[in-house]
Amino acid sequence: MLQAGCLRDEMVRREAMTVARLVLLSGPSCVGKGPLAKALGWHYPELAAQLVPLVLHNSRAPRPVEVERVDYHFRSREEIERLVSSPGFVRL
Repeated sequence: MLQAGCLRDEMVRREAMTVARLVLLSGPSCVGKGPLAKALGWHYPELAAQLVPLVLHNSRAPRPVEVERVDYHFRSREEIERLVSSPGFVRL
């Protein structure tokens, strides 16, 4: 039989498993976001398996090593401005 404290802890643990959380790694270029994401994967593989990368929109031309829908969504500035005014679009 579970004691009251253990039951509460179990309920909190179960609730935490069902609540979606936003994890945002943000910072300027070359600050270490990539290595931090990899370290999360090494130390918390079950968490890393649930992470979905956020692909931002960008109005500049892609660099030779960048891949559409992987590194950025490359769109015209006008198209991005239209998207910004649509529901569900989050501007960072």
